[in-house]
Amino acid sequence: MNRTDILLINPPFGTLENPYISIPVLASYLRSRDVKVSAFDANREFYFRFLTPANIRKSKDLAKKRFIEMNSKCELTFPEIFEYQLLYYTLAEAEGKKNDLNWLSYPFAELSDLATSGVNKIAIQLTTLPHFPEVIITEPLMSVGSLFSGYSSSDIMKAAGFDSFYSRLLEEMVQEKLDEAPRIVGLSVVFPHQILPAFQCAYFVRKRFPQVHITMGGPFISIHMRDLKEKGLFKIVDSLILDEGEIPLERLLMELSGKDPDLGSVPGLVYLSGRNICYNPSAPTLDMEQSPPPDFNVFQLDKYPARKEELRIPFRLSKGCYWKRCSFCRTDLSMVKCYQQPPYEFVYNQLKQVVEETGIRNFMFSDESARPDVLEHISRRLIDENININWRAHTRVDRELTRERCQLYSEGGCRSLCLGLESLNERILRLMRKGITVRLIEDTLAEIDGVLPVGAYMIVGFPTETEEEAMEGYEKLEQFLKNGLIEYYHYSLFEIMYGSDIWNHPEGYGITEIYTPPGDDLMPNIYGFESTGMSRQKAHELQVKLLFKASNIRMDTSPDQLTIDEQVIPLNYDLREIMRKVCERWETACLPVGRWSQIAGRVFPSR
Repeated sequence: MNRTDILLINPPFGTLENPYISIPVLASYLRSRDVKVSAFDANREFYFRFLTPANIRKSKDLAKKRFIEMNSKCELTFPEIFEYQLLYYTLAEAEGKKNDLNWLSYPFAELSDLATSGVNKIAIQLTTLPHFPEVIITEPLMSVGSLFSGYSSSDIMKAAGFDSFYSRLLEEMVQEKLDEAPRIVGLSVVFPHQILPAFQCAYFVRKRFPQVHITMGGPFISIHMRDLKEKGLFKIVDSLILDEGEIPLERLLMELSGKDPDLGSVPGLVYLSGRNICYNPSAPTLDMEQSPPPDFNVFQLDKYPARKEELRIPFRLSKGCYWKRCSFCRTDLSMVKCYQQPPYEFVYNQLKQVVEETGIRNFMFSDESARPDVLEHISRRLIDENININWRAHTRVDRELTRERCQLYSEGGCRSLCLGLESLNERILRLMRKGITVRLIEDTLAEIDGVLPVGAYMIVGFPTETEEEAMEGYEKLEQFLKNGLIEYYHYSLFEIMYGSDIWNHPEGYGITEIYTPPGDDLMPNIYGFESTGMSRQKAHELQVKLLFKASNIRMDTSPDQLTIDEQVIPLNYDLREIMRKVCERWETACLPVGRWSQIAGRVFPSR
């Protein structure tokens, strides 16, 4: 058997429904350079082993027992009221889909309709509830509770050897996958909630094969570990890669294959040399025309919840952002500012090749913002060659997004467009540097009306934004929804992000004070700050309120009982008041659940 040069691992916890694009892109490039690459989706494999019917049933029984226990208490602490409401809503949802949950098992291929009906999300949340505060929350947003902060170097090191609810399975998976040592193990960390399991995965790789070079890259590393001070992390990993990983991984393998490796010659590499953390110069940006299409077959595509032909996979038409001016966005970082748009026909041919090689028919064009003219060309070519695929795309409000173009998109397989509106207030849009107006938003939505479904991304709590401005925008958005101009919307709470103009010049946006959680040394997104406009508490309350409205979760009524397994349990706590109390504490948005006891304050009494 030929030894694997590089094993690429996607750590838990990402989405279950489809593979992410980063590893297929890396694997495709490296294989084109005669590198022996294999890949392991530890995220998918974890869910496969964790979501067994027996574990789901056991967890449901434990969650029910815990809910009855908490419901009988005279008072609850702040962490407990959060757990209480989570138990209630998850158990109520599980009860409504209990027949589906009883049949949920691997292989998922026979249950693809369940994969899209939210049953998997309920199963994930339900099966982690007994491990609270370590819990995976899937609705209305994916998040992972932990005792540790992923933005703290010291917490990451503690978590690496911690006995978590997933550590036993993760170690078992690593030992099975690494039957022999590759030259390099690379972990791709895309989402913030992947960083703790990624380092735990590296910990188990190191335990299994101490001599293997372990490196870690991806968006989280490239954003949050650009100014690392903690040397202890290099006891778990040997190096980090900033920005694009293709060229650094290739060069790293070349060096490690020689007799006298020189890590200093590997571009984009961060490593420990003696007592110093070394940052090598950045790697050159790889021309997209030098890369083959992403190789999604590096994963076993028939092992995901939906049938292979029903999977929706991400595909990039470009790199970076063609606008790259928004004040809240990471415009300083190469992932945004180094914009590349390959020739239209090159992009189309890559897409066509992925369709032919994988049989995939559903795509998400995951660009920061896909250009209308590029989408037009893709649509025309798909129509001309009678290639039937379904696709969705992120794009900007743009005068070039005409009705004629959108009709062409629809004929070419487009099923919806996601538009970053962010605000419906002229003053806030100017501060955001969106380059659009409310009138342009209205005109663009009118152009698309009746042609394509549209989703809107919104931000609440932008510095100096007042509650009146936010609610005025929300009312316009609701009118758009009522008139059929948009199909859905999603509200995010504003946060100051490293690499943005607001991070660099907070005073220019009315920010007078910034609060960073103690111990978080990895440039976390900043939720806590002082500025004119609404308070952070009010912004958090509005975000939860509007997010729940968008998800059709009622906050204006409070149920008085929970029926589960034909047992009726009268509620001793007012869930509406609990929700209000949770919304008051904006600090929870920037602290791991394990630290919530620090902000608990008074206990919450029963009815």
